Amino acid sequence: MNSLIQWNLNGFYKKIIDLKLLVNNLKPSIICLQETNLKPNHNATMKNYQGYFKERQTNPNRASGGVAILVKNNIKSSPIPIISELEVIATKIQLHQEITICNIYLPDSMVFSYQQIINIIKQLPSPYIMVGDFNSRNTNWGCNHTDSRGKIIEKIIDDENITLLNNGTFTRHNSSKGTFSAIDLSLASPSISPYLSWEVKTDYFNSDHWPILINIHHRNSPHTPYNTNKWNLRNPNWTLFSDIVDKPMSENQMLNNELNTDDIDIIVKQFTSIITEAAHKSIGKTITHPKKTPVPWWSKECNNAIKNYKKALNRYKKTKTIPDHINLKKAKTLSRRIIKHQKIESWKKLINDLTPNTPIKEAWKKYD
Repeated sequence: MNSLIQWNLNGFYKKIIDLKLLVNNLKPSIICLQETNLKPNHNATMKNYQGYFKERQTNPNRASGGVAILVKNNIKSSPIPIISELEVIATKIQLHQEITICNIYLPDSMVFSYQQIINIIKQLPSPYIMVGDFNSRNTNWGCNHTDSRGKIIEKIIDDENITLLNNGTFTRHNSSKGTFSAIDLSLASPSISPYLSWEVKTDYFNSDHWPILINIHHRNSPHTPYNTNKWNLRNPNWTLFSDIVDKPMSENQMLNNELNTDDIDIIVKQFTSIITEAAHKSIGKTITHPKKTPVPWWSKECNNAIKNYKKALNRYKKTKTIPDHINLKKAKTLSRRIIKHQKIESWKKLINDLTPNTPIKEAWKKYD
């Protein structure tokens, strides 16, 4: 299974620590960023990813807006030229099939038309996934009101038979006003949408937008679980296992008679069924979660700060009271401070541990 992250991070270099943490934890195959805030003709880099960028060209001396698509180096990818005056970029990637990824940013201050978006969609080879910050509000995807921009996007979705992946969850928190909205949208062509799952990741908060995780499942297994089941071999009951196996093995005539090669497939199937049933009753299975390799500077204090922030966020979502909003802002500020402090302290420790004989590659591996 592959995954895609979309995020309006509001500054590539400003949020580079958060972006690296996001990549380290979720290990996405594709990353779509909005408001990269890079100067024209200044392409950033991300370790192990091929980057495709489109910067805002209005002011060469001011870094603002812009979109980027980052694709893992081990995935074949190539740019798709899009003719549009809007901030949009597209790439073609090869997973279990060829998929088009399109990333768009529509600032609040920009007026766009129905036809401009349609013209972009017509340039996207199917199947495609189109994500971005649309700054378009509609109750159909979780906003508390519908504006003219939201009506345009809604009409496009209906007219083009596009699937909206959003499930009504808020994607943005305006901390100054204490309001929530769902203006980050994820769209897909109907042929691929059944194989996509969508989730907002509120653990990452160092932007007014939350990252969105889209899992891309293979066609022959559209809902493959992220967790896996394994036999729980820590406390097996082998006595029970033997007792369960003995009776059906001794009573099965095919297993006790002289082997007939014509019946080999049936025999193997019956034998496997007996062993598997006994294992389920005497050993059992346990759910294993893919291990996340923590960054060197991550600590228990960081974990607690994230938990407290999520607790404050969930409470404010329910109450919408001023005191709970103040507590949410405090939790967010404190979390940022703790994570930044841990990063700095880790850097200091790295410097102190360095010796003239420490290889450069080893030093950066410890830190990055």
